[in-house]
Amino acid sequence: MNFRSMEEFWPFYMNQHSKPATRRWHFVGTLCSILCLVYSVFFNWRCLILAPLFGYSLAWYSHFFVESNVPATFGHPFWSLLCDWKMFGLMLTGQMDREIKRLGLDCPSSTLTAKLENRELIRSTTMVKEVNITRLKR
Repeated sequence: MNFRSMEEFWPFYMNQHSKPATRRWHFVGTLCSILCLVYSVFFNWRCLILAPLFGYSLAWYSHFFVESNVPATFGHPFWSLLCDWKMFGLMLTGQMDREIKRLGLDCPSSTLTAKLENRELIRSTTMVKEVNITRLKR
Protein backbone atom coordinates (compact mmCIF):
# COMPACT_ATOMS: atom_id res chain seq x y z
CA MET A 1 0.00 0.00 0.00
CA ASN A 2 1.15 3.51 -0.74
CA PHE A 3 0.31 6.17 1.79
CA ARG A 4 0.31 9.86 0.92
CA SER A 5 0.07 11.28 4.43
CA MET A 6 0.51 10.41 8.05
CA GLU A 7 -3.26 10.66 8.54
CA GLU A 8 -3.69 7.94 5.91
CA PHE A 9 -0.97 5.77 7.45
CA TRP A 10 -2.05 6.19 11.08
CA PRO A 11 -4.94 3.65 11.11
CA PHE A 12 -2.73 1.05 9.40
CA TYR A 13 0.06 1.74 11.89
CA MET A 14 -2.27 1.40 14.84
CA ASN A 15 -3.65 -1.85 13.45
CA GLN A 16 -0.08 -3.17 13.48
CA HIS A 17 0.12 -2.17 17.17
CA SER A 18 -3.20 -3.59 18.31
CA LYS A 19 -1.96 -5.17 21.54
CA PRO A 20 -1.32 -2.94 24.56
CA ALA A 21 1.93 -4.79 25.32
CA THR A 22 3.26 -3.93 21.86
CA ARG A 23 2.52 -0.26 22.44
CA ARG A 24 4.19 -0.40 25.87
CA TRP A 25 7.36 -1.92 24.41
CA HIS A 26 7.38 0.86 21.81
CA PHE A 27 6.94 3.46 24.54
CA VAL A 28 9.90 2.06 26.51
CA GLY A 29 12.02 1.90 23.34
CA THR A 30 11.24 5.49 22.42
CA LEU A 31 11.90 6.66 25.98
CA CYS A 32 15.26 4.85 26.02
CA SER A 33 16.12 6.48 22.68
CA ILE A 34 15.33 9.92 24.06
CA LEU A 35 17.42 9.28 27.17
CA CYS A 36 20.34 8.09 25.00
CA LEU A 37 20.07 11.22 22.87
CA VAL A 38 20.12 13.47 25.93
CA TYR A 39 23.03 11.57 27.46
CA SER A 40 25.02 11.71 24.22
CA VAL A 41 24.49 15.48 23.90
CA PHE A 42 25.62 16.27 27.45
CA PHE A 43 28.14 13.56 28.30
CA ASN A 44 29.41 11.31 25.52
CA TRP A 45 28.52 11.74 21.85
CA ARG A 46 29.55 8.14 21.13
CA CYS A 47 26.42 6.95 22.95
CA LEU A 48 24.38 8.41 20.11
CA ILE A 49 24.53 5.03 18.34
CA LEU A 50 22.58 3.51 21.24
CA ALA A 51 19.48 5.64 20.57
CA PRO A 52 18.25 3.80 17.45
CA LEU A 53 19.61 0.52 18.79
CA PHE A 54 17.42 0.71 21.91
CA GLY A 55 14.42 2.11 20.09
CA TYR A 56 14.30 -0.38 17.24
CA SER A 57 15.35 -3.47 19.20
CA LEU A 58 12.61 -3.06 21.81
CA ALA A 59 9.99 -2.19 19.21
CA TRP A 60 10.94 -5.07 16.93
CA TYR A 61 10.95 -7.47 19.87
CA SER A 62 7.33 -6.55 20.48
CA HIS A 63 6.39 -7.16 16.85
CA PHE A 64 8.06 -10.55 16.60
CA PHE A 65 7.17 -11.93 20.05
CA VAL A 66 4.06 -10.04 21.21
CA GLU A 67 2.15 -8.87 18.14
CA SER A 68 3.44 -11.67 15.84
CA ASN A 69 3.70 -9.46 12.77
CA VAL A 70 6.33 -7.69 10.69
CA PRO A 71 7.25 -4.16 11.82
CA ALA A 72 5.68 -1.43 9.68
CA THR A 73 9.14 0.18 9.61
CA PHE A 74 10.28 -2.38 7.05
CA GLY A 75 7.83 -1.09 4.45
CA HIS A 76 7.26 2.48 5.56
CA PRO A 77 10.22 3.77 7.63
CA PHE A 78 9.41 7.49 7.50
CA TRP A 79 5.70 7.21 8.34
CA SER A 80 6.45 4.61 11.01
CA LEU A 81 8.90 6.89 12.78
CA LEU A 82 6.43 9.79 12.77
CA CYS A 83 3.61 7.58 14.00
CA ASP A 84 5.82 6.11 16.72
CA TRP A 85 6.41 9.61 18.05
CA LYS A 86 2.69 10.34 17.85
CA MET A 87 1.88 7.13 19.73
CA PHE A 88 4.52 8.00 22.34
CA GLY A 89 2.95 11.43 22.83
CA LEU A 90 -0.56 10.01 23.12
CA MET A 91 0.60 7.46 25.69
CA LEU A 92 2.56 10.06 27.62
CA THR A 93 -0.50 12.31 27.89
CA GLY A 94 -2.94 9.48 28.63
CA GLN A 95 -4.90 9.87 25.39
CA MET A 96 -4.05 6.53 23.78
CA ASP A 97 -7.18 4.67 24.94
CA ARG A 98 -9.39 7.38 23.50
CA GLU A 99 -7.51 7.20 20.18
CA ILE A 100 -7.89 3.40 20.09
CA LYS A 101 -11.65 3.80 20.50
CA ARG A 102 -11.80 6.59 17.92
CA LEU A 103 -10.10 4.37 15.35
CA GLY A 104 -12.38 1.46 16.23
CA LEU A 105 -9.47 -0.75 17.26
CA ASP A 106 -11.26 -1.93 20.37
CA CYS A 107 -13.55 -4.07 18.19
CA PRO A 108 -12.95 -7.68 17.02
CA SER A 109 -10.30 -8.14 14.35
CA SER A 110 -12.77 -9.22 11.65
CA THR A 111 -14.67 -5.95 12.04
CA LEU A 112 -11.39 -4.03 11.98
CA THR A 113 -10.26 -5.79 8.80
CA ALA A 114 -13.56 -4.90 7.14
CA LYS A 115 -13.15 -1.25 8.18
CA LEU A 116 -9.61 -1.07 6.77
CA GLU A 117 -10.64 -2.77 3.52
CA ASN A 118 -13.58 -0.37 3.18
CA ARG A 119 -11.25 2.62 3.75
CA GLU A 120 -8.90 1.29 1.03
CA LEU A 121 -11.85 0.77 -1.34
CA ILE A 122 -13.07 4.33 -0.73
CA ARG A 123 -9.56 5.69 -1.34
CA SER A 124 -9.21 3.68 -4.58
CA THR A 125 -12.63 4.84 -5.79
CA THR A 126 -11.71 8.47 -5.06
CA MET A 127 -8.48 8.10 -7.03
CA VAL A 128 -10.37 6.66 -10.04
CA LYS A 129 -12.83 9.56 -9.92
CA GLU A 130 -9.95 12.06 -9.84
CA VAL A 131 -8.36 10.41 -12.90
CA ASN A 132 -11.67 10.45 -14.78
CA ILE A 133 -12.24 14.13 -13.95
CA THR A 134 -8.73 14.96 -15.17
CA ARG A 135 -9.39 13.15 -18.46
CA LEU A 136 -12.67 15.01 -18.94
CA LYS A 137 -10.93 18.37 -18.48
CA ARG A 138 -8.57 17.69 -21.39
